[in-house]
Amino acid sequence: MEKKWAEVSVFASLIDARLGKWLTTHHGVGLTEYWALMYLAESPTRELRVNDLAAKIGLNQSSVTRLLGRLEAKELSLRDTCHHDGRGVFAVTTNKGQELLDSASAALREEVERLPLLHIST
Repeated sequence: MEKKWAEVSVFASLIDARLGKWLTTHHGVGLTEYWALMYLAESPTRELRVNDLAAKIGLNQSSVTRLLGRLEAKELSLRDTCHHDGRGVFAVTTNKGQELLDSASAALREEVERLPLLHIST
């Protein structure tokens, strides 16, 4: 069972690496940055608490803070404080971030369909 799980894990890592490289080359963002934009866009207000975004992506607080810094530097997102209590921090996608996500999403689907079928031995 452990060998099968290792094979699945390696397969997923290879796919992630390939898609991340493709996204970086064609759209200037990595896969994790793309996921962040995707999750923000799924929110009706195009924003999520930073902690919630971290949980969705599977990152810790420090890593998502660095990720948001990269997105902010590219003007794809920004951080805003919670208007209710002033302590919570929200990640918000910008119009530029939404435009990038819109253009990258269809192209990414096509790229995923072009991936060769890799077989995991049974």
